[in-house]
Parts: sequence; C-alpha cells; structure tokens
Amino acid sequence: EHAYVQDFVRIPSATEIIRETGISDGFDDIPKATLEYARERGSYVDACLRALDAGELDDAGVHKEAQGYVKAYKTFKAERGFVTHAWGKPRVAVKNGMKFGMTEDVTGWMLSAPWLVDIKCTAAMPESVPVQTAAYACGLGRVVVSDRGIETYDFVKDSTARALADPSMLSAVPWKRAALQLFPDATYFFDPHKDDEGDFSEWLSALYLVTR
Repeated sequence: EHAYVQDFVRIPSATEIIRETGISDGFDDIPKATLEYARERGSYVDACLRALDAGELDDAGVHKEAQGYVKAYKTFKAERGFVTHAWGKPRVAVKNGMKFGMTEDVTGWMLSAPWLVDIKCTAAMPESVPVQTAAYACGLGRVVVSDRGIETYDFVKDSTARALADPSMLSAVPWKRAALQLFPDATYFFDPHKDDEGDFSEWLSALYLVTR
C-alpha cells in the first residue's frame, strides 16, 4: 500500500481509515499468502491498465493471468464510451481540516458526465467500495467541465485550464462515482454508486474518528 507522509508526519490513507473503522469487509479467514497474491495481481493489472491508457502497453508482453482483465477493461471502454482523463497519483487530501492519503484509480468522461471509477479484480465486490469512492470524491473536490469533457480538478489554481474554454461554458460539478469489476474471463461488471449523501456521511464520520 502507499505510505503518505507530509512534514515528516505519516498521514492515514483512505483504505486504512475504512479498515480501522470496520467499514471494510473482514479478511481474517483468508490466508495471508492468498491476500498477498491478490494484492500483487491487482497491482500488476493496475500497471497494465495505466500503460494501456498511456498508449505504452505491449499486449504481447502481458502475463497470461492478466490478459482477461485487460481485455475486460478494453471492452468496458468500447461498450460504454468511457474516455480516460487521468489515472490517480498519490496525494494528501484535506477535508474539513482533516488529512488523509489517497490514490484514486481512474477518472474519465462518459454519458456527458465526469466519472471517478474504482477498479477491482476481486471475485466479489467489497461492500465498502461506495464509501471508498466517496472518500476519493471528497479528496478531489468538484470537477470543472465543459461540453467537451473534463477541463480541470482545480480551476482556481490551473491557469492553463482557464484558457482552454470560454469561462461562460464551464461549470463545477460533483463526480459521478462507480466501481468497475474486471474478471479473468474478459467480462466486467459496472456498478454506479448512488448520488446521495449516505456514502459521504459514512466516510466523513470514519475520517473524524481516526484523525481527531
């Protein structure tokens, strides 16, 4: 997992906060070796998908165990019209004065809206994922869009983005959130999260309990 440090102080990650407050599913009954293998597989697939969207993936070099997941992602993008905007980078976010570390998966444009998508390669979808995407959405804040797609995450600070479009055509909107479950047989399951405040309230409560 990523380690987040700011001013020589370790900052708890969104994943740690969700785990510590009991929101995430328990894995106590799963052998450590199995969990470690799943983690390594997920990290490898993540690297493949990032390379794919950057135009740098050599399909012939993808490990056979990851090929189905990569194909599933390609199918998702083709069928849903998902246009990748960016893959997440490790960052320390602040919400209501409370700090947490996060690295979102992928953001993009689909159905005339900005989407924040968390990708899973697990056999079952963890129930905590909607809270996880709420954490990421809190960390990123509202997103500035135009009719052609995502312009920037931070319009106030990004002078380049301000020159990209007529300001009258821009608007700051919340993220659409979803989980994308990829399977080794090259199929996928897309799970949009509800546009309500429940996930955000649960996340903010967990954040408060761990950081205050």
